[in-house]
Amino acid sequence: MGSERKKMTPNQSLDQIVKVRGYKDGLLFIIQPEPTLDEVEEALTKHLSTLSTSLSGIGITLDIGKRRIEEEHLRNLQQWLKQRYGMEIKRIIIDYPGATNPPKNPWKLLTNRVFTEQEKSVEKVVQHPDETARVIRQTLRSGQQEKSWEGNLVVLGDVNPGAEVIASKDIIVLGALRGIAHAGALGDLSAVIIALNLVPTQLRIGNIVSRSPGDRKEREGVMEIAYVDGEMIVVEEYKGL
Repeated sequence: MGSERKKMTPNQSLDQIVKVRGYKDGLLFIIQPEPTLDEVEEALTKHLSTLSTSLSGIGITLDIGKRRIEEEHLRNLQQWLKQRYGMEIKRIIIDYPGATNPPKNPWKLLTNRVFTEQEKSVEKVVQHPDETARVIRQTLRSGQQEKSWEGNLVVLGDVNPGAEVIASKDIIVLGALRGIAHAGALGDLSAVIIALNLVPTQLRIGNIVSRSPGDRKEREGVMEIAYVDGEMIVVEEYKGL
């Protein structure tokens, strides 16, 4: 992307370069001011590699804070996201003190321009992502997929084989979970999956994957919880957090 290629050091946290959060109908990328754009690209690659779902069509909100990005660099970033992941930058959040209009050139690529001072909800999403929940009031059938990038996902019904539910935080199914569930999809290993009948095709929390054993029997009426313990996903009867 940039002319200077600088690799991340092993002890450099991904969040020190770019934070990835669920936001509105897509993802929020919060770019820190110090890293080079090549470091940002490398960090995003590692962040996005933890997601099991297709990223094509997901809208991106780009928060660059006080950082100034040249039009060429922004265009390169936009092209890279589009070609590699099928994602598109929909909004840009800036924090230039006293600014009433964004710099002209970088923003003409976008149809929706957003300022930090006009997007107070961003602060809530970043600081309290677990306070947001999306509720699905139906049974999900094969081929259906529901996502909640901002927080928890609650399904008031079954998740049948071939259906998939994804959330950046916890997943709660008030019915049978027989399909695929991915909690903590942005890398949160503290996320949990709870269901009234937990017989999934696959469970995933963060980057840890577990497939349901073929001999696992349905336990109707017994609520169970799946969580990460060490390097594996553990399932047990749910008795409250």
